[in-house]
Amino acid sequence: MVNILIVVILVYVGSASAATDHTHHEVLDENGDFTLSWKFDDVNIEFEAQAKTRGWLGLGLSPNGGMPGSDIVIGWVKDGQAYLTDRYAEEKALPELDESQDWELLSGYENDTHTVLRFKRKLQTCDGRDRIINKDTMRVL
Repeated sequence: MVNILIVVILVYVGSASAATDHTHHEVLDENGDFTLSWKFDDVNIEFEAQAKTRGWLGLGLSPNGGMPGSDIVIGWVKDGQAYLTDRYAEEKALPELDESQDWELLSGYENDTHTVLRFKRKLQTCDGRDRIINKDTMRVL
């Protein structure tokens, strides 16, 4: 996971990305090694995470910038197959699997330098362990 906190107003602010069909784009670290693109409608939000890693990547939606209480998605590619898990952090440790797997993997791949995952979720899932995504400030871990 990227060990930097970026405050992003996910639903209403961001710059346009020419590289994907997503309408918003942010670089999440000062080296440009982790980028996040997204688009949304009235029901769903779709992300594409690109990280300079060959392994797993994670994205957390935090209520306060810390790991406890965060809605986290972790994904990876192994032997050409992409995987994604919906998790919840009770503390600053490996987040446990959420009983309700609300993130949906759309696609994923890795090349010699990067892992790329595309996934979506409803803005409001009615799962008490998922952060509601709205126009309020959301902190991304």
